[in-house]
Amino acid sequence: TLYTNSSCKKNTGCVKQMMNKRITKNSKEFCCLNGNIVPITKAKIPVTDIGMLRGYAIFDSIAAMNGKIIFFDEHYKRFERSAKIMHLKIPSSKLKIEAMIYKLLRKNHYDFSRIKLVLTGGKLVGGLDYDVRSANLFILAQKGIIQKEKEYLKGVKLITYEHQREKIGRAHV
Repeated sequence: TLYTNSSCKKNTGCVKQMMNKRITKNSKEFCCLNGNIVPITKAKIPVTDIGMLRGYAIFDSIAAMNGKIIFFDEHYKRFERSAKIMHLKIPSSKLKIEAMIYKLLRKNHYDFSRIKLVLTGGKLVGGLDYDVRSANLFILAQKGIIQKEKEYLKGVKLITYEHQREKIGRAHV
């Protein structure tokens, strides 16, 4: 059994809670880009970022319910591990990132949110390499879509494919 927080003892209980919750509509969503809260429509990442040009980036998705992040520590550890494997430097501390997520949750005020934590490689250098000092970290906290209880409890079919992506270029520090 997976436990989420004190207000929701089991995941199945969370599903029922979430399904009964009204999801608030927000006409203006905000995100966090490199430590700044901005409207999603105003957030910009340079087209010279290797994350945009080559998909050289990492991400993690996190759920939040009633303004509380679910399993943040576990998700952050995975995010850190991914950054290390991809030779990316996370430009903010764990505490600052967590604080920014909570600030976004308050600003966007959804009952159920899907948080996307994304770190790009940074500016492309010489056509192949990248500058880790120019990495972009952005956080989205958008309205979550609640699965049907049947899908959540029974699961969905999934096909996996094992693939090892080749490392590209080298990081400039």
